[in-house]
Order: sequence, then C-alpha cells, then structure tokens
Amino acid sequence: MGELAAEIAASFLSTELGIPQGETLENHTAYLQSWLKEMKDDPGYIFKASTQASKVADFLMSFVRKEEPVGAG
Repeated sequence: MGELAAEIAASFLSTELGIPQGETLENHTAYLQSWLKEMKDDPGYIFKASTQASKVADFLMSFVRKEEPVGAG
C-alpha cells in the first residue's frame, strides 16, 4: 500500500505546487492498473491509501506553507 500511497501523494503534491504532470499520464495509468486487484478485493483499500497519501502530502507541504498571521481572515 505504501507504493500506491506514494503515487497518490506525488499527484497531490504536483497539483498543490503547480508542477505539470506531463503531456500524457500513460505511466501513471499503467502503474495504477496494477493496483486494481487489491482495490477490487478490498473496497476500502483506495480510501486507506488516499488517507495515507493525504497525510504525507500535508506533512511535506508543512515545510513550504507560510503561516497565516494570527487574526487574519
């Protein structure tokens, strides 16, 4: 599951940072195809991996996000 979470986290981070993911997503699609069996066998698998990926992305982004001033908003 770690590899799937890493793939999803990479996608989250690319989007958050505005990094182009390339003209084609063929490699990502092929890689994710390999996870279909696990996802079919356990309907919650994708949610577990996505939750883990979100936590990883949030942790990594915490190093580059600027803190909002107190009382802002």
